[in-house]
Amino acid sequence: MRSEAFKGKGVFGALGLGTIMGLVGSHCGTPILLVILSFAMLEGNMVYGASLLFIYGLDRGVPLVLAGTFTGVVKNMGKIARWSKVMEKVAGSILIAIGLYYFWLA
Repeated sequence: MRSEAFKGKGVFGALGLGTIMGLVGSHCGTPILLVILSFAMLEGNMVYGASLLFIYGLDRGVPLVLAGTFTGVVKNMGKIARWSKVMEKVAGSILIAIGLYYFWLA
């Protein structure tokens, strides 16, 4: 669904678009949310469960807020692009190292 095709405005438009985005993004967050809720139920402590859910909510929301806040950084992407190959190699090396570490643990 293209954003130009969505004609909703105001509170109901935000509700409709938020519902659509929630349905689209739920396949990523639902398994993690089920694990968090399982940990909370096993512990039997409401404060522990609430703190886990709060941290999960921060993890889901803060990157979006930061991305929306610092959109001016996109204008300077040309300066950052020269480092992209180095950043890709560093990130790939970290992923390989973590994979090897987990393989070693198994």
